[in-house]
Amino acid sequence: MAETGGLLAVQRQMIGKLAHRHLGQLLLGCTEIVHVPGRRKGVGADQCGPVRKLELGVANTVAQRLSEELLERLRDDYTPHKLGFDCVIEAVGKPETWNRAVELVRPGGRVNLFGGCPRGTELRVDTTRLHYDEIRIYASFHHTPETVRKALEFIANSQVPALTLVREGRSLQDLPEVLQEMRAGAAPPKTAVLPQLPAGVRLSAEELETFSGW
Repeated sequence: MAETGGLLAVQRQMIGKLAHRHLGQLLLGCTEIVHVPGRRKGVGADQCGPVRKLELGVANTVAQRLSEELLERLRDDYTPHKLGFDCVIEAVGKPETWNRAVELVRPGGRVNLFGGCPRGTELRVDTTRLHYDEIRIYASFHHTPETVRKALEFIANSQVPALTLVREGRSLQDLPEVLQEMRAGAAPPKTAVLPQLPAGVRLSAEELETFSGW
């Protein structure tokens, strides 16, 4: 699989698995939204400690490239009759992980291609999977007014514990540096930009939890 990002697999009454190298913030957020009755969810995140992983609903991690051998092992070890997962969410936007997501889902299962690939990228799917296996492939884009309002609602009513993802506080004056760190993959999952902080000040996750200037 790609060097960054991941796949979240959900299985009824089983443990979902994530295959990843360094999990992106999009999939961390997905773990908080995927609440399916009777299902457990699992995800891996190098950027969060063990306690944070548990808070996010993390069950297991797989820090390996998505080879054919790994795909077979995930299906064999974690899905009934070795058929695949009920639902797979791709949240990195790489052609290779789009294709792997399709391979991991069971017949009749669903694939959500949440991560956007560059323009001109093509997805190749075995027609047997679509026709005879009757899998369903969805593509979702989240920057609509309705989804932004819903996200804010989740945070406001604590359905999504925002401070589980926000791991650092920075000054507004440091925003260009924060954006550079994000591009380089060196930033925490989420950073709170606080105009009242002096330039150069970094608040830790623990300091943010007691910060009075929100």
